[in-house]
Amino acid sequence: MRPNLPSLEGKNALVTGSAHGIGEGIARLYAEQGARVLLTDKEENAGNAVTSSIRSAGGAAEFLECDIGLKDDIDQLVRYVREQFGQIDTLVNNAFYWNFKPFEKQEWEDLRSFAMVNMVGTTYLTQQVIRTMRERLRGAVIFISSIHEETVRRLHPPYSMGKGGIKMLVRELAVEYGPHGIRVNAIAPGHVETETGAPADNPYIPLGGKSALPEDIAKLAVVLASEEVSGRITGVSIPVDGGERLYGEWVARMPPGTS
Repeated sequence: MRPNLPSLEGKNALVTGSAHGIGEGIARLYAEQGARVLLTDKEENAGNAVTSSIRSAGGAAEFLECDIGLKDDIDQLVRYVREQFGQIDTLVNNAFYWNFKPFEKQEWEDLRSFAMVNMVGTTYLTQQVIRTMRERLRGAVIFISSIHEETVRRLHPPYSMGKGGIKMLVRELAVEYGPHGIRVNAIAPGHVETETGAPADNPYIPLGGKSALPEDIAKLAVVLASEEVSGRITGVSIPVDGGERLYGEWVARMPPGTS
């Protein structure tokens, strides 16, 4: 456990899209800080590998294959939570479908997948989990958004629409469920260096010209999961981007593949 981060001992956390990248980083750090973590992803082999690695390091983790775009999968996940976990203290909505095709080349299936995963599925899962939190008058819901909830960039229309929708959903849920002791927030990364993400060097990031790492996002996710540290924080989307969003229209004009 890292003493410079809050303890999550005794907490149960559900992290979607946790076989790779940001979701994996959050799941690993949650377990390191003492939480019991349920990882979900539609990539079973990768999810099981991450879970085994967490267990080997002494963490408490389980994995359940789940496609957030499928209602039956979500219903199975919710049943598993009720039977095996009993409660979820922190839900991290990280799973997100995306592609960066030109707007006119987005096919029907692209748009359907986008809507089912990013809007319908994520909202439905949050609805099911938040019901159990409301019964206990406490809980934390964290959405992984993006600086593109506000910042324009080429080839991002559906992606930015989805992230902008997350920002408004966070605010709506914070108002509705604040009286029930539930905190709802978002983390808005800029470019993050993952196996599928941005390279480390980025001239459009003022703070050192370096992309973030998944662990940078995970540290804030730990803080937001802690009632002791973040008990009065709700309804906000916090950027973790090294100042990248400040470039605004500079970023919008960048050609694809340059960051």
